[in-house]
Amino acid sequence: MWEKLLRPVTQYRGLPRPVYVLFLSRVVTALGMFVGPMMTLILTLKYGLSAATAGAIITGASLGAGLCSILGGRIADRASRKWTMILFQSLSALIFIVCAFLSPLYGSASPDAPAWPMIGLLILAYLVGALGGPAGEALMMDLTEPKNRKVAYSLSYMGFNFGFAFGAALAGFLFKDHLFWVFAGDALTTLLSLALIALFIPDAHRKTAAELASDAAGERGLEKAVTGSLWSVLKARPILPLFALVFALYQFCYSNWAFLLPLQMGQLFGADGARYQGLLASLNGVVVISLTPLLVHWMRKMQPLSAMAIGGVLFTASYFTLGASRVFPLFLFAIFVFSAGEVTFTILQSVFIASQTPSSHRGRISATVSLIAGAGWSVGPVVSGLIAQTTSASFTWNAVGVVMVFAVVGLLLLKRLEKPVAPEAEGAEGDLAGVAGE
Repeated sequence: MWEKLLRPVTQYRGLPRPVYVLFLSRVVTALGMFVGPMMTLILTLKYGLSAATAGAIITGASLGAGLCSILGGRIADRASRKWTMILFQSLSALIFIVCAFLSPLYGSASPDAPAWPMIGLLILAYLVGALGGPAGEALMMDLTEPKNRKVAYSLSYMGFNFGFAFGAALAGFLFKDHLFWVFAGDALTTLLSLALIALFIPDAHRKTAAELASDAAGERGLEKAVTGSLWSVLKARPILPLFALVFALYQFCYSNWAFLLPLQMGQLFGADGARYQGLLASLNGVVVISLTPLLVHWMRKMQPLSAMAIGGVLFTASYFTLGASRVFPLFLFAIFVFSAGEVTFTILQSVFIASQTPSSHRGRISATVSLIAGAGWSVGPVVSGLIAQTTSASFTWNAVGVVMVFAVVGLLLLKRLEKPVAPEAEGAEGDLAGVAGE
């Protein structure tokens, strides 16, 4: 009996050592993720930009980062994924250190004299860091197998959320009077995280690709290295670009967690809206960390698209509930359902992409999917803002729910194209031994 009850926890035993290192690395990175969550406030309150200008810069930087990620994905597939990630993200951290030492010179910029040198450095750091993003995604794929990938990705996901829960609060504390440490803290934790990867994680790309090339009939057959361009791979595997479009719908809806919900809290609860928003954000963090082991264990034998469709149904229910909510306890219920959907969808989308991607193209395909899906994230607040401006935030949640219905239908239609990994391969318990580097 106790063994069954503890299985959601014991499923994390026996993973390859690099997966545990990546978990710790994600905790450290998220713990010091100060600049990103504070970017809007840094640009407006510290460096003198208007809200409209700051929004335009952030949107432009996001689009630029998407293009940089395509280049970064190509580099990651041509060279070492581990060292590509370390190189570009270290350079980004070093730019933040420069920002830290320059911050006293630009800490009181007025709207008439925006701190353009600092703004330029922040954009540069963002773009350089994006060059290393696909390499990190590809490295995680290299270091996991179909039979342990759901568990490994869920552990990494929990690590990020655990670190971010504390990091976001610490960033808010440092922002007003300690801007130096917002930049320096972000940089130092990034460098510490990268040091863990450099010292304790093998560069598995070459070995894994060779193993897959010799295993044409194995459980990783779809991940076998292939030759040809990115476009030839996408043409041969249309499920990947089609999934990216469905993922864009998901991102369109998900972006309203940070945009539409705070607006709704303000419209319904006035001055108390910020406090209620903070409580909902805290609940989301607690539920995500608590439910991840349980849901991953429950989904261990499910195909990714089926599990994601269930997550999409949970999202849809939460969005329509948010649209109907007028009292705070109902919002608590909606966020609980939302958080369950977030766990299911976020973990499984990475697992699905890994299972359908040849090892030779992991960096480029990760970047391409992220670019397409990121477009959905970028336009989400714009479209929702226009709807909310003429109606209300509560009504807009219903429109978001309808979009999510289309995403769920898209996932179910994609199942016709899916070449599934055998459930026993992904759900095997007790045989989670490793990969290169053990």
